[in-house]
Amino acid sequence: MEFNNSQLYKLSFTTPLHISNERGDYSSGSAIIQSDALYAAVCWAWNALGKPEWIDDLPTNSFGLSSCFPYNGKTLFFPRPRFTYAYDKDANQDDTAIRKKIKKAEWVDLPILEKMLAGNDPGFNNAENFTGNFWSSNKFDGIHFLQSAVVPRVMVPRDGQADTSIFYIEKHFFEKDAGLYFLAMYSSTVIQQRVEAAFSFLAEEGMGTDRNVGHGKFTFTSSEFPTLNIQSKFNLCYSLGLFLPESKDAIAQLFSSPQKGYELVKRGGWLSEPYQTWRKKHVYMFKEGSVFATTSHKNLFLMGATVDLKPTSVHTPIQHAIWRCGRTIFIKF
Repeated sequence: MEFNNSQLYKLSFTTPLHISNERGDYSSGSAIIQSDALYAAVCWAWNALGKPEWIDDLPTNSFGLSSCFPYNGKTLFFPRPRFTYAYDKDANQDDTAIRKKIKKAEWVDLPILEKMLAGNDPGFNNAENFTGNFWSSNKFDGIHFLQSAVVPRVMVPRDGQADTSIFYIEKHFFEKDAGLYFLAMYSSTVIQQRVEAAFSFLAEEGMGTDRNVGHGKFTFTSSEFPTLNIQSKFNLCYSLGLFLPESKDAIAQLFSSPQKGYELVKRGGWLSEPYQTWRKKHVYMFKEGSVFATTSHKNLFLMGATVDLKPTSVHTPIQHAIWRCGRTIFIKF
């Protein structure tokens, strides 16, 4: 199936955002929305819009999504590629403090990403180019565009029998010209229109936790994905979302390059309405920024499998599959 249409969407949040992480408690949250959760949100929105047939007749490979990553104005941040490469070291890179900052960096901007994927020295190795876990080609002091705060909330039992309890929740706030962005690839204009209808609905309903109190509302714009300038000597690919290989044979091919690099993340969690008291099975996926060998000839392509996480160890009233999408977008370099 051909994917000739790719779009970049910027989400500008008008209310605080809380995304649950692997810890599963409210006091610590993630600043990004991962691709499998984004895919699930689209399907949930279609059902809420009264269009379950859009889910039923949806081939798993008719569109693909990246995870949501931070942006600040025109600067897009990407997950730091997790692969090993060699380049000429200069004096700055011999500085232990700079090497630690590079290792700590989770996010890099587009100029640094292009140089890393090409196997070149990214340059920009002064202390002013690092703030927290961000590595930027532009010097900046402090991460002002993305802030978080842990605030108390009160839980009042509905039956009035138990005591009121206090819990804490981490909220993320973005400046006016900042937020999260993601990349989408479509097989047809019809699929694109359906996905954008889902995000129009989600913009009003909210994303993440505590949507019932107004969290996670946003507006969004779309544009073409910027052309990457990569002259690379490798034959690798770089993931923009959570990735689940289709088979053991596929893993063997992916691992065939010595430059590969990856991290794993455990995905699962609670089901949504009306089955909130049931937990899904868990699955491990490769995180964003993982790097593998590839035989693809396309600059952007989709790869990965979808798995059923319906609980099987306990009896549940659920009569349908609980799909988790491990298919995402890759950049070839």
